[in-house]
Amino acid sequence: MRGETPWPDAMPMFADRVLITDIGVHQQDIYGALGIQRGRDGVPVKLGASGYIATMGFRLGAGGLAPLAFDFGTKTSVAGDGGPAATVRASRFEFFRALSGRRSPDQIRAYDWDGDPEPYLHYFYPYGVREQALTE
Repeated sequence: MRGETPWPDAMPMFADRVLITDIGVHQQDIYGALGIQRGRDGVPVKLGASGYIATMGFRLGAGGLAPLAFDFGTKTSVAGDGGPAATVRASRFEFFRALSGRRSPDQIRAYDWDGDPEPYLHYFYPYGVREQALTE
């Protein structure tokens, strides 16, 4: 993953990002279970949030929904192509956890929204909707 050894030719060019994201998600699961707050601004969170937002953009486009802007406070990223129809504000860590299925719809609704969150809630869940709130 540090680039010292080339990836096998058959590996997709983004496989390293997927692996780092997955490691980061489960690392934060363990930290949360143990009540530890660490690594919330680390590379896995930044890389993972970026990747999740990009793939959400593909799902929004396929579903015929307008783009959604994610405002981290210091930066805004847009899921989808074109001007966003809504903006949601929270920390990058919160978006990372929400987009990896670690926040309930009510938790996501509670973020600071400009626009209606309802059309977008389903698209926060690439792995299925989380019914119960998870707090860390």
